[in-house]
Amino acid sequence: MFAGTAALALSACGSQVPEAAPYLQAEHENLRWSDGSKVKLNRVDLQDANKAIAGKDFTEVSNTQQWALGDSSFGAMGLDANGNLFGSMVRNQGIDPATNALTAGSMVGTVKNGKFDAFPLQVEPPNNESFRQVIAGDSDGKNFVWVETADTSIVASSWVLYSKPAKSHEPIRLASSADDSKSQVPPLGASDIQPVIRKDRVYWHETVQTEADSPITSRMRSVDLAGTESPRDEANDVAYPASLDVSMAVFAMTPDTEQTQDEFAESLFPQPSGISLVDELGNTTELLKVAADSPEDSHFGMMRGSGNTVVFSYNGETLIVDTLSRQVTSFEEPTDSNITGLAQCGDLSTWAYMDVSGELLGKQYVYNVKDQSLRAVEEPKLFGTSVCHDNYLAWSVHDVENDGAFATEIVTEWKR
Repeated sequence: MFAGTAALALSACGSQVPEAAPYLQAEHENLRWSDGSKVKLNRVDLQDANKAIAGKDFTEVSNTQQWALGDSSFGAMGLDANGNLFGSMVRNQGIDPATNALTAGSMVGTVKNGKFDAFPLQVEPPNNESFRQVIAGDSDGKNFVWVETADTSIVASSWVLYSKPAKSHEPIRLASSADDSKSQVPPLGASDIQPVIRKDRVYWHETVQTEADSPITSRMRSVDLAGTESPRDEANDVAYPASLDVSMAVFAMTPDTEQTQDEFAESLFPQPSGISLVDELGNTTELLKVAADSPEDSHFGMMRGSGNTVVFSYNGETLIVDTLSRQVTSFEEPTDSNITGLAQCGDLSTWAYMDVSGELLGKQYVYNVKDQSLRAVEEPKLFGTSVCHDNYLAWSVHDVENDGAFATEIVTEWKR
């Protein structure tokens, strides 16, 4: 996958700065910049990661072990500026004996001093039903957004988007799947809605089909966090936005005019043709594209971003791209594994890998894009989700000896 490599090694000055990871310079065979030039990158071997030591590299701030074996489970969606977890708490999920309906006492809130601080209930629960499934959410440290559905399906087709800005006591209803006249494709539905905060707005993508025989496409939309306006279209044929300082990074999608809705449901989502940037005025510029002669099985994985940094998985590599300097760092992923738990905040990127059977490989990687250091937390019980904010990183672990245990979130603060 690489050509023209040359060995180089970097070292950091001063004992307080982590040593930069050694790398090999290379050219990527399949990715190109927008002008068609090859992508030059620094390839770092994951085996060169320094072992992260508790008390030296990071300090554990809190965990949610108190709920691991109870009748409640907490799922993290973000962190606030003080390192408090933001997420959903599910209690007593089961069948209501009186109505024979599926019920879930799910609440949204933060964890402070070991206690779950629930946000006030929304005035309008999804579909006014008792089932409340929280699908996804995000936090920028002071504001919170999340998506709910009353649908019991894993790929629910109805959803409601809420926010709780720092200055608001009550959650605010921002948008829903029923707000727009364009029909959303039911097979993907709410499970496809992944809201991302940038400044005073929240962004997400939707999969739509305007006519029964029209191509299935994707678009990015946004709405202000205060809910004072209607959602607006930002860009077409893009998906899975990631927040940067001056733009949104998105996967560029090419509509398949020959594909039917049934075929689309089976394939879930077409592969992106590259990565683009969408500015505040809605202008779209190409950043990276896949070469025309790339293997047909080439594929993108998840993508995250912050500042000028975009982190994503592509065809067996984890790549970290500075969108301004065009410096690219690459990590070859372990054989027969996929990236999971990817998060990017400030200078820190963190992720893990799992094998084809869904088992985590036991290391949580942390890369500092500023000093180019790579560290790894050795944790055999990794569960595969991560969130972060500034120097706070959180990942999940589970009790491998107890099948009934819920995942535990571990919050850490990292030293520079």
